Amino acid sequence: MSDIFRKAHIFLWLMASLILAAMPAYAEDTVEAQKNPFASTLDVALSYFTPMEGTVDTQEGDTLEVSLDGDTIAAMGARFGIFRKGAPYLHPVTKQVIVQGETSVGTAEVTASGPGWATLVLINGEAGEGDVVRVSSGKVKALFYQEAGVDWDIAEEYYFWLKDTGRFTLAETVPGKVSHEEIAAIASEWGTDIAIIVAPAGTPAEPQLRQTLMWVSDYKVFSVELAHIRPGELSTFKKGEEYFIPDKDIPTIEYRIPHTATLIAAGDIDGDGEQEILLAAGSSIHFFSAGASLEPAFKSRDEVILKGKIGQIPVWLETVDLDRDGLDEILLSVQRGRTTMSFIYEYKNGGFSQLWQGQGFIRAIGRNLYTQSADPDGGMMGSPEPLDWKQGGQSTDQAAQAEQAGQSGRIPEVSNIYNLAQVREQGQPLRYASFNKKGHLTMLTASGEVSWVSEQRYRPFNRDLPRETIAGAEEEEFWTINDRMIPVGNGVYAFRRVPRKTNIKIDGLGYKKTVLMGIYVSGNDVKEGILIDNMRGNAIDFVVSGDRLYVLSESLSINILNLFKGKKVFTSKLTVYLIRGEQ
Repeated sequence: MSDIFRKAHIFLWLMASLILAAMPAYAEDTVEAQKNPFASTLDVALSYFTPMEGTVDTQEGDTLEVSLDGDTIAAMGARFGIFRKGAPYLHPVTKQVIVQGETSVGTAEVTASGPGWATLVLINGEAGEGDVVRVSSGKVKALFYQEAGVDWDIAEEYYFWLKDTGRFTLAETVPGKVSHEEIAAIASEWGTDIAIIVAPAGTPAEPQLRQTLMWVSDYKVFSVELAHIRPGELSTFKKGEEYFIPDKDIPTIEYRIPHTATLIAAGDIDGDGEQEILLAAGSSIHFFSAGASLEPAFKSRDEVILKGKIGQIPVWLETVDLDRDGLDEILLSVQRGRTTMSFIYEYKNGGFSQLWQGQGFIRAIGRNLYTQSADPDGGMMGSPEPLDWKQGGQSTDQAAQAEQAGQSGRIPEVSNIYNLAQVREQGQPLRYASFNKKGHLTMLTASGEVSWVSEQRYRPFNRDLPRETIAGAEEEEFWTINDRMIPVGNGVYAFRRVPRKTNIKIDGLGYKKTVLMGIYVSGNDVKEGILIDNMRGNAIDFVVSGDRLYVLSESLSINILNLFKGKKVFTSKLTVYLIRGEQ
């Protein structure tokens, strides 16, 4: 493209812009701008990823002169993929071209542009005359990073405006204040191309949101833009308002536990208004009071209060106030050989008493108790059924009363009683979080209809239990229980195991790290966000209690006695995260 032609092209474009600027704006545009307080930042973000294509006219060193299709204008700092044409793919019968083959050979950044042309500088790879340059129409993978201090409602609103454009696939992490290099490292782990960093600006009376756009590959900032938030512009409906996060300004607390614990629960067992921490280790349940140090509960010198039979393996542990007397009962399911038993205990008058026992598995879902039969060879049979632990089964009259009270006993049919978590949202039918066979998290209706599926898998799960293939045989296989899901607000918390980067998709290769995810529903929308990234140790189980999040993990400390007994040699660690916000 000659300089004379380019200057003439720019002159005509500037004249057209001045004429258009002088014309009155349409009323619809004005109304829409008033509805969207983030119009400026959204427009800027979208401008860098407007789908367009062109051809390299000339190449001199790392500088490329490009002709773009039509009169499109590339944003300064935008990046194009460079593709080299290969052999076309032909229809086997008609021999017509089905698709033009091409190979990705590099990336280039815009340094100058106008209608129908651009000057690019090569960032990586190579380029030559005739190569195709393109901004893809596919969704842009972006990390949404919220700096500490940003008003949560403003950040949440902007997150959904970005999502609603349909141009971005957004990953999210815990808010904080770290360097651009550290943000780029987080974004790289999630496989995103850019980071959208939002930070506070302005004053409380006139808040502003500062948006910084950064390329992840070289953490280069390519845009900084302000959004001015005027009173009344934010939506009155706040999505995910029950969302709460670990407070990074307060250090976590860690306790070393001299046992190989596998399950954790929390509840007010003795009715003193304080939560006790329950840890299942082998055939015993250990009780602690969590303070400055982890002390035995109930003013006892021995934290081993509840002992089971030798050889039993804890499968499930939770607390729930079944009889509404202000004391939490303990639900425990254990496996011993080919037998699975469940128990309900209460603590009164300084000791524990057994309220109920039966075969199979039990748990509470919402306000109701359920049971499921056990397969003698390991695993579960049938589907969960309502259980009245006082009468041995739920009668039709009791089910009808529960239905009228909004406590429907109907749940989706699942093959694993522990693969459901109830999700409540005001004014909406009950929904249930559940993992599908591939390890994706799903949202189900009470009838079992799938309304949402996560993009990423949450497995491999970390709960393997022995399965006896032949009665009396020494050889054992294992069956797996999914990780715990805990209902919080209008969503659930769940572990997600981040797989190792490999081209071979095999669960047995293990995982790179564990993150704690928050999954929230709002009408038909479902949002995933990282609550705790890269959790310390091998995370096993967790529980939420008041303003604290307790994470049980395998420690690197070794129990020497277990080494000689042929048992697990690693002890356990309990990490406490102080959290803020509404539950």
